[in-house]
Amino acid sequence: MRILLVADRSAGHIYPAWILAKAFKENNKVYIFLTSNYFKDWLRKKGFLVLGRELPFRNVVLEMAYRIIEGLVVFLKTRPQRVIGFGGKATIFLILLSSFFSYTAIYEPNSTIGKTNSILGFFVKKIYWGFNPWKISKMIERKTIKVGIPIRSCCKKWSKEEARKILGFHPWKPVVFCFGGSQGSRFINNVFKRLLEESKIDFQVIHLTGQRDYSYFKNFYGKIFKKNYLVKDFSWEVGLFYSASDILISRAGALTCAEVSYYKVLPLFIPHPQASQHQEKNALYFVQHRAGYSFSQRNFSFQNFKVTFEKILTDSLLQKRVKERLGSLNLWVEESEFCNKFLSFVANIPELCSNS
Repeated sequence: MRILLVADRSAGHIYPAWILAKAFKENNKVYIFLTSNYFKDWLRKKGFLVLGRELPFRNVVLEMAYRIIEGLVVFLKTRPQRVIGFGGKATIFLILLSSFFSYTAIYEPNSTIGKTNSILGFFVKKIYWGFNPWKISKMIERKTIKVGIPIRSCCKKWSKEEARKILGFHPWKPVVFCFGGSQGSRFINNVFKRLLEESKIDFQVIHLTGQRDYSYFKNFYGKIFKKNYLVKDFSWEVGLFYSASDILISRAGALTCAEVSYYKVLPLFIPHPQASQHQEKNALYFVQHRAGYSFSQRNFSFQNFKVTFEKILTDSLLQKRVKERLGSLNLWVEESEFCNKFLSFVANIPELCSNS
């Protein structure tokens, strides 16, 4: 069977597609469409058939025109019998086209449906969801199946002491893990840099900067910063980092939320302000369960952020209570369980396209 998995450019889009690609590859011909050169190269090295292009411009009209032509070419080239979309505006036309000719589903990992998926939800056959969805129409609800948010099989758990020993960190000093998603976040990077410069508390640092800011921060840490630190542009092997950490400073994408609940690392979220508000809703979910903190980028107060950060870092009892609540959220699922939820979609539905 020909299966097309359609993602945009972030790890939150690409990772669940990669999990399903691994599961379906043995008995099917699997194509992955995505728009990140970094992840295209990474997946091709692992032997996957990868399509799509990262555009050098951000003009909405030109990008839309290109994606329409690209979608037609990709669909005609692959002639998929099953299509699953994972969100992102660059995927909307390809998923919409597929919904008329192939058996098509979408995966919405967030607590509220994004703009792209809210449109596509009216056309596709199934909607797979990570969180328990908020405020959806009856028509959308009838198509919805909750599958959770997959945790990478490589995400091993270590004891805190063992993880810090592997990283060469002091066993008892607190560790703060900062990252802004697979693309990085200059806003979060700059907030964290200021925190490092102004906070008087002694703590160790793990910082994933994204490619754009990596050279600057490598120089910053190497020449100026004197504490124990690890700085990288990006890494899939984050299990060790989470296991070593006490506090996470990050965006509030669905994959990050699942990892936070899995590793029980106390989150200070700064949701992306232009992510259809779904990151803000994800962070609000944690706040409502008293399992994390959220700070709006639109009216960000560094002083409030710093006060909260320092209070949490020095209050072990508060950390313990929040981590207990994190353990009860149950957002994450194992890779194998996640894939099993999609088996009926792929295997047990009559063919709608002829085999080649």
